[in-house]
Amino acid sequence: MSLAPDYETRAQMNDFASPKEIVDALARPGTVVLDVRTEDEIAEAKLETPDSVHWTKTGCSRTQCPALETDPSQFVKDKNATVIVYCASGARANRAKITLEKQGYTKVLNGGGLKDMLVYPQLDI
Repeated sequence: MSLAPDYETRAQMNDFASPKEIVDALARPGTVVLDVRTEDEIAEAKLETPDSVHWTKTGCSRTQCPALETDPSQFVKDKNATVIVYCASGARANRAKITLEKQGYTKVLNGGGLKDMLVYPQLDI
């Protein structure tokens, strides 16, 4: 399996973490995976995560993440926890990453889109 043809362009535009960084973070207990897609998108497909990883969700647009701007601790309590954010393409995840970093979170990774997150563990890295 390989990354989508548009991966490099989206990765550069939206500051994606490397596939290896994502795979390593998913293997680390205590990592939080934050899905910022809409409820309808989540209903269509959800990322399966290891039991040691906490999955949570909140909606974001490309320009704002209201719940993360107001009270990000309801989604991620520890500002030093590794947080992987993802959406459908990586753009909303980038907004969430920027918002969390402004709130003092120190280890935030943009995982890109769901299609990327599904492929990363299958890559030979």
